[in-house]
Amino acid sequence: MKRSDLTHEYFSRRGAMPPSMADKHRAFNLVVQVMAMVKCSAGNQPSGVLELGTQPLTWHSDKSLTEFMLDAFPHFGIVNLNVHDDLNKTRGVKPVLTGARLKKVAGLRFRGTDDLRNHLRMDDRRGIIEIDHYTSVLKEHLVASRPIGDDAATLEQSISRGIVPRQIALEALDSVQKILFPFDSDSEVFLRGLVSKQSFDPDCLRYDSAGYRMQAEQEIRYKYFGRRLLDLLEEVENPSPRGTLEKWLQRKSGARYVMMATLVGVFCVVVLGILGLAVGIFQAWVAYEAWKYPPTPQGRA
Repeated sequence: MKRSDLTHEYFSRRGAMPPSMADKHRAFNLVVQVMAMVKCSAGNQPSGVLELGTQPLTWHSDKSLTEFMLDAFPHFGIVNLNVHDDLNKTRGVKPVLTGARLKKVAGLRFRGTDDLRNHLRMDDRRGIIEIDHYTSVLKEHLVASRPIGDDAATLEQSISRGIVPRQIALEALDSVQKILFPFDSDSEVFLRGLVSKQSFDPDCLRYDSAGYRMQAEQEIRYKYFGRRLLDLLEEVENPSPRGTLEKWLQRKSGARYVMMATLVGVFCVVVLGILGLAVGIFQAWVAYEAWKYPPTPQGRA
């Protein structure tokens, strides 16, 4: 059912004076945010009521909730998280994408979001990754969707019941607890800091997702957030320049660090040359003073 039809059907049942159209839109936006973990706005919603600093996805009046959710989570096909190294050997990328490594190697920071659509979205200019950390809510959706499953025939059924599809919920949950912040690792310690300092959901630290999975879901393949994981891999292998000097240098990390090493070497040579010149001048001055004022022999008999 289209949004316009849903709005009309719901508010036409109310006997009291109906609210303004803006209030109707706001009510439906809040319902979708709570139900589907996605911020949305109406097609004719004024910009003044949009969330500060974010741009909610528009749920147009001529589209159904299913169409809106499909727009919010485009399906890119299964993304292969195994890559070939220089020796043509296959390696998994998951060990490279831990939170501690992303922070140390790529200089990235983490910021919580309550919009599932923005999960793993990276702002490479500011070096920020958005994390939907509400794992407790994701687990509740997994509980609710267990009787439905998540094949192509039941995707619409999940959405119509106000449930985040299992594949999306599992990808978001696993990307947090199995990739970014795996159990018993330095990244888990880092996650504890995010929970205490940035108010991440404490449930992030409860690694009990096995109880919410079906038998065939112990290992999942990424269809919705896989491309963003590959973007993070690219950022680790070729970090974006952060500081003023790095921004001036080339974009690719190899060339950037070669040039940086060259500049450091030139700087060291110049400094050593200046110090050598200073020592030479001092020695010449000492020799000149010794020649100009030779020592006087001590009293002769």
